Amino acid sequence: MEKMLRALILWLSVIHFCKAELPCHGVSISECGYDGIMMELAFKCENDCKVLCDKMEGCTFFKWRPSSPLKSCKLYNIEFSEHMNSCNIIAGPGPWVNGTCDLENLDNSQCGVFRKGECTININTDNSRAPSMNGLKEVIDKEVPHVMVCTSVCNGDSQCRHWQYTKDTRYCHRWIPRGYHAVEDPVNEVCKAHYAPQQTDKCECDDKLACFVDPSEALVIAGGTNSILDDIYVSNRVELFKPDSDTGNVTSCLLPNLPSNRTEPTVDIVNDKLMVCGGDGGEHSCLSLENKEWVEMEINTPRVGHQSWVVDNNLFLSGGIYSNATDIFGFHNRSEDSFLGERACAIQLKGEEVVFTGGRDGGNWNSVSKQKDGSMEAWPPLMVGRSQHACGVAELEDNSTLLVVAGGYNSNYEPLDSVEILKIETWVGKWVTLEGTLPKPLNGFTMENVNNKLYLVGGKDDQNKANTEILVFDPSTEKLSTVEDLPWQSRWNHGMTKVLASNFENYCMN
Repeated sequence: MEKMLRALILWLSVIHFCKAELPCHGVSISECGYDGIMMELAFKCENDCKVLCDKMEGCTFFKWRPSSPLKSCKLYNIEFSEHMNSCNIIAGPGPWVNGTCDLENLDNSQCGVFRKGECTININTDNSRAPSMNGLKEVIDKEVPHVMVCTSVCNGDSQCRHWQYTKDTRYCHRWIPRGYHAVEDPVNEVCKAHYAPQQTDKCECDDKLACFVDPSEALVIAGGTNSILDDIYVSNRVELFKPDSDTGNVTSCLLPNLPSNRTEPTVDIVNDKLMVCGGDGGEHSCLSLENKEWVEMEINTPRVGHQSWVVDNNLFLSGGIYSNATDIFGFHNRSEDSFLGERACAIQLKGEEVVFTGGRDGGNWNSVSKQKDGSMEAWPPLMVGRSQHACGVAELEDNSTLLVVAGGYNSNYEPLDSVEILKIETWVGKWVTLEGTLPKPLNGFTMENVNNKLYLVGGKDDQNKANTEILVFDPSTEKLSTVEDLPWQSRWNHGMTKVLASNFENYCMN
């Protein structure tokens, strides 16, 4: 009751002037879920709804529905991206429409305050008309796995004027001109609602104010290879993915694209800066993200299919298809003959200790060795030799350490779905194959520890299709589960590293 009285007081305090800017052409959503609704009131103007959201504690965005009899104003306490993920239909204009908000750019300033929502598309799709006559025709692609695939198809077609993706049917609709000389009918959207985020002030630290640092961890995923309708592309996308192990909710955003497409790069944090090194398409350089721009720097040895790790803010690059040497970035070669690590997987333990697993070493691909201070120590071999697999490390409640490897190819280039673990206490034991397997054979994926759970991201399955699921391995139960689909772009042979989310959220482009 007290909460409703507070809302009523705020409602009465609002000035009823419709001053808010309406949206330009942009992404629209419909058939959405009801999660996260704090309250619903009636307001004459959308700006009144916005002011109430700005003043209401916990409100993250609002929805104002001018088409309803009472001019409904709903306040939400979940992230807009979470609400958008609940929507069955997502649509938007092609890349050739001026003043467009797309999925990567929902908060573009030129689109004003509001996002569109609950829109229907009014386009002439009468297929009986001759090609020489006016209008647009509808093209439907079926079994499209994700909305980003649908937008990519439209973006790759210079004639595409509008797209719509329906999740439950997996249909991608595109509208293109009927003839080369056709005078096009306009694409008209009738929108029943508008959305907008809460306006919040950002904290600026100074000597008198101790700002709270959000300890939340996130993953940065960069480059890689993906497939769109059987065509294979190398990517320049960089994504910040923030899981929440307590609630199961995830948030993500797109960071600035790499200046060129790269597959099989490595990603690390050096002096609090994001570094992307090597990879096919960029084997002669490293990139550093500075002020939302990538700065390119040459490296001594070309790197593809290599390994990387960081010690005392020194970046080590080792192995790959071109060289067995290990370099310290910015210095000359440290060792001309170190680890034969073509498409192996490296696990960094404490300090300078790095464990190398598998890889194409000319043997059975099952070798495991630990490197420290430049010397190599042989460890128990894997149960199954593998390459292009994923690996990670977690701490157990008894203070022992658990190493995990999963998937990859065996020496006959057969894809694997097995998972092996090695427990390290005061001694090193033997690798054990778990009874549970990956949902399907995968290779070219990555594994990172976030809040002591191992996240398995991306990869390519035994049908040469990109894996869209994100898997989580819980070291306490030794069980795998699926938590989410990749929000933006499925991929394999990408680079990934763990970061402090607050250090890179200001680089988000959407």
